[in-house]
Amino acid sequence: MNESKKDEVRVFVRLGSPENHDEREISFRVPERVSLRELLELGYAVDGNTAVMTVWAEGTTPLAEKLHDEQLALLDWLETENGYRVSFA
Repeated sequence: MNESKKDEVRVFVRLGSPENHDEREISFRVPERVSLRELLELGYAVDGNTAVMTVWAEGTTPLAEKLHDEQLALLDWLETENGYRVSFA
């Protein structure tokens, strides 16, 4: 396998539930070199080899702002602290 592909994490953002358009689900396959404890402390649930987080609008904070904040935190954690390249799909 190409080394650059192996070190890439593809992050998916999808509609959380059909009934709630103010909710999104962030998910990705858990990479090999990632600490599960840190991942759980970041707020992700782990289901098999997939990490999942639901993001929703809170109070006066719009969904787009909350989603942006979580994506930026994940990007920083995966790239800066763990050395992975990140792409959003």
